[in-house]
Amino acid sequence: MGIKIDMANAFDRVNWDFFLQVLSQMGFSSHWCNMISKCISTTSMVVLVNGSPGKFFKPSRGLRQGDHLSPYLFLFCMESLSRYLTHAETHQQIHGSKICKDAPDINHLLFADDCMILCKANLQEYNNLIQIFKEFGQSSGQLINFSKSGIFFSKNTAMDIADNINNTLKVQRINPTIKYLGSHMFTTKSKIQAFKPCVDKLKFRFAGWKTTLSTAGEMTMIQSVTSTTSIYQMNCFKIQKTICNEINAIQRDFFWNKEQDRFK
Repeated sequence: MGIKIDMANAFDRVNWDFFLQVLSQMGFSSHWCNMISKCISTTSMVVLVNGSPGKFFKPSRGLRQGDHLSPYLFLFCMESLSRYLTHAETHQQIHGSKICKDAPDINHLLFADDCMILCKANLQEYNNLIQIFKEFGQSSGQLINFSKSGIFFSKNTAMDIADNINNTLKVQRINPTIKYLGSHMFTTKSKIQAFKPCVDKLKFRFAGWKTTLSTAGEMTMIQSVTSTTSIYQMNCFKIQKTICNEINAIQRDFFWNKEQDRFK
């Protein structure tokens, strides 16, 4: 089974003592930890009430969203969860999934505060995961919002076990058509149909540019915008040649104005 967890106000709930302890355990010097501590703890905030500012106050936890340093600092907090899950698998508390027979186990995927956890669909591993979430939340200050989280099961999971875990965890089942970080979470046997929306989205973009761009502008859009739209997808999936050829054909037709009267 897989659980996509949602962190409630992830940046705002970071415990400073926990964060600094993580930095220390990862080998950062005390001088570096003190500088980071000053960056996150010397800020002042104010609340606007009906457009008027109130009294300034100092927060006791959290990282400022919008600060260029905050995403990098938050990764250290999530690194602790990553190592916690790896430690749990080492002690056989959870078991990850393999993409093939000789591949290593994968028990979680992380991207900032987005987390996908993979384990076996049984009540024992479910209880171990709940304990991990509880201990991580108590130490780091993070809170998992189960109402916005999701769960999915493999087709080999018994229906009664899946329903029992789903009802106990009280999270919604993930729709097979959902996207995760911009990529399809599940694909069908027909990869052409799975990535057809990417082609349709590209056609929609071109439709709004045809009458407003010069030749130089068309070339810039093709190189800088449309040529990069599928790069992220290609990092995760091996896209069919048919889809790649169709994307190339759309770009050629756009550049040469094939669908307009002034065909070059």
